[in-house]
Amino acid sequence: MQRKIFLWILTTTFLISLPIFGIAKQETKKPIYNKLWVLSDTIPLLLNSSNKLVIRDQNFIKILDINSGKVLHSLKHKDANAQISTDNQFITTMSCFLPYIVKTWDLNTGKLLNTLKLKDCLGPISSNNKFIITHCYTAGNVKIWNLRTGKLLHVLEHYNNNEVKISPNNKFIITESNRTIKIWDITTGRLLHCFNLLDTSSQISYDGRFIVIEGYLKSPSFEYFIKAVDINTGQLVYDIRDKGFIKTSFESKYIISHNVISNIVKIWDINAGKLLRVLNPLNNHPITSITISPDHKFIVTTSKDKTAKVWDMNTGKLLHILPHNQKVYGTLISTDNKFIITYSHDYPKFITTKKDTKLIEGYFESTVINSKIWDAKTGRLLQILDNTSGILISNDSKFIVTGNKGTKIWKLNNV
Repeated sequence: MQRKIFLWILTTTFLISLPIFGIAKQETKKPIYNKLWVLSDTIPLLLNSSNKLVIRDQNFIKILDINSGKVLHSLKHKDANAQISTDNQFITTMSCFLPYIVKTWDLNTGKLLNTLKLKDCLGPISSNNKFIITHCYTAGNVKIWNLRTGKLLHVLEHYNNNEVKISPNNKFIITESNRTIKIWDITTGRLLHCFNLLDTSSQISYDGRFIVIEGYLKSPSFEYFIKAVDINTGQLVYDIRDKGFIKTSFESKYIISHNVISNIVKIWDINAGKLLRVLNPLNNHPITSITISPDHKFIVTTSKDKTAKVWDMNTGKLLHILPHNQKVYGTLISTDNKFIITYSHDYPKFITTKKDTKLIEGYFESTVINSKIWDAKTGRLLQILDNTSGILISNDSKFIVTGNKGTKIWKLNNV
C-alpha cells in the first residue's frame, strides 16, 4: 500500500495528496456548499423533515422556510428552546430558566394552543408532543401532563429519582434512582416493572421491545454487564458480560460498547445480544464519539488523536482515516449517507501586543469550532466551514445550518 502525506490548505479548501513515490494532486475547485443567508443575533435550534428551520433570538422563536428564507411565524417566548412533533403538526417551546413556561403552538398557523406554568423541573417531552414530564427529587414524584390541554394526567411515586426518560415509541416512561429502575405505562400511569439494582442506568430500545440495563458487578473482577429485559413480561432476554470500564450508547438496533482502557469498540445486536463487530483503533487516544450511518453500512469513530475513522459495518475493515489539525469531538452523517461532517476545536490563540520588543499585553482568544465535510464513499475532503457550532443538515442534504455569531444557511451546489 502506498503511503501518503496529507497537507491542508485551509483558505482554498484544497486537499493535496503527496505520495512518497511521486506526486498526485486532488482538489475541490469550488465549495460544495454556498452560503445563502446570515441571520445575525440568532441561534439555530432545529431543522425538521419538511425543511422548516427553527431559530431563537432573545424574545422570539422564529420558524423559517429554509428554501426561501421567509419567516413563517414569530412565536413570542423569551429565552426558550423548542421541539417539533414527529407528525410536523405542533411545536412546543420551553423556558430555559425559572419560572418554567411551556407553550404549545400549531406549527402551520403559528396559533398558540396552550400554556403551562410549572414549578417542578422540566423533564422530557414525548416525540409526538402529546406529553411532558416534570419531576421533583425531594418530593419523590414524577408528573405526566397533557401538552395539548394542560391537564395533569398521572403522578408517579419514585423517591430520589434523578433521571426520567420516554421511550422512542412514546409508550413507556423510565424513572431512575441510585437503587431502583421503574418502568411505567405513559397512558395509564401504571407501574409495569421495578428493578432493584445499584449504580445502573437504562435505555429503552427504539422499537419499545426491550429495556437495556447496564452497570457493574461488585466483585474483584469489576465485570461490566448489559442486561436486556422484555418490557412486557419483565423476563431477562440476555446478559452480556465484559471487563474494564465501559461506555455504552444505543443506535437503532445496535448496542455500542467502548472500553475506555483498551479503546476497543464492540457492536452488539440489540435483539439477540450477539456480538457483531469488534473495532480496534490500534492506539490509546480516547475515542470521543461513535456514529452508525442511517443505512447501517459504515461506522465513524472520532478521537483525540486528531482523526476520524470510517469503518465497514459488515466486515469491520477500516475504510478511511480523515485527518484533522486538532482533536475531533463528534460527527454528523447525512440522512442519504453521502456526507460525513466532523467538528473539532482549535486551540485558543495567544494574542500579544508588543512595544519596543517588550510584551505589554497578552490574552487567549476564545476557542472556535471548525467543521469539515467529507465524501463518505471516498473519504475525500469536500469543504471546511470555519467558526461553526450547532450544525444541522436537512434530510435531502441540500442545506446545512451552522451557528456561532448568528445563524448561517448553506445550500448544496449542483455538483
